[in-house]
Amino acid sequence: MATVMTNFNDTLLALLENLASERGMSVSEFIRETMIERIEDEQDLRDAKEALKELEEDPTLYDFEELKAEWMK
Repeated sequence: MATVMTNFNDTLLALLENLASERGMSVSEFIRETMIERIEDEQDLRDAKEALKELEEDPTLYDFEELKAEWMK
């Protein structure tokens, strides 16, 4: 596992400590969980943009029952 170091001013560090404490976490755990959530959000955004691009290229929409019938063959 890699270690990443960063610097925080006193105000931001106090905020991080308070937020982490409210959640029963260490500052490191809080930062790690927050970064994981951000990474997941960024991936979701990329996926949504790709899906929108695909929809713009082929705007054909299918009804659930049509898809179900097709897949149940």
